[in-house]
Amino acid sequence: MCQSSDHRIDVRVIEPTETRVEAMGAECDPHFSLKTLPEATMRSNDWRIVIGRVTAMKLKKFRIMVLPHWYEPRNDNDDPTTTDLKKFTFDSPEMQSLYKVLDLAQAQHMDICLVLWGCPVRVSLLDLRYKNVSSCFMADRDKNGVWITGPNNYQEWAENFSALIRHLVIDRKYSCVREITPVNEPDGGPVLAAPEYIKMVKILDARFRRDGIRDRVRFDLSDNTDTRSAFLAVCSDSLSREGDVFNSHTYIFGYDTPNEKILG
Repeated sequence: MCQSSDHRIDVRVIEPTETRVEAMGAECDPHFSLKTLPEATMRSNDWRIVIGRVTAMKLKKFRIMVLPHWYEPRNDNDDPTTTDLKKFTFDSPEMQSLYKVLDLAQAQHMDICLVLWGCPVRVSLLDLRYKNVSSCFMADRDKNGVWITGPNNYQEWAENFSALIRHLVIDRKYSCVREITPVNEPDGGPVLAAPEYIKMVKILDARFRRDGIRDRVRFDLSDNTDTRSAFLAVCSDSLSREGDVFNSHTYIFGYDTPNEKILG
């Protein structure tokens, strides 16, 4: 249980379980500093405010959203085992914005968990510079009423994610990138059933091992909402070899919820 006192956090442990948990971090998605639309442009003074607040809060970790078409707007080829890096756009405005956040984290000695969010069914106006690109090539277009889905091809997904990590960790030498999460809240928006999610993660793990980068990042898995309470348990049981960290999100508590209710 945590109690705030004079802007400090005092932690009192009740009945320790010997299970390690991590705190405190924040989500910092990079698209807020994009420069492709005037209203989306973050002024330099705004960014100085962000740096000042991150420094004052002494944050230790950022959870960062990434979308696959930021750097692979179209499928590089039809063979997921062979990557044509000439078809990747690692210099896109979205990626430049990502580098800005990673540079901040690197300077602050923070850890990064990169979350490849999913596959947008409809891309935003920011992406219309890519001719004939109306959605991520891995999106499940049969799903109506959602903006993002799980990948329709797990091998292509693994190729896409591996290319990103190799570029960031090996080519650009971002030592702050320590964890990856495949798909944000898979049991919520993208609605990936647990068996499908488990299959995808195993393919991703195999691809990272093949490409020699599995030891560069931890797999932070499950990432479930409180929509399906069994998702975390099933994933932790079935992905005990692949998973280094497991996390779960909940939205059932408010700012005024007593600590006793949360603990219960």
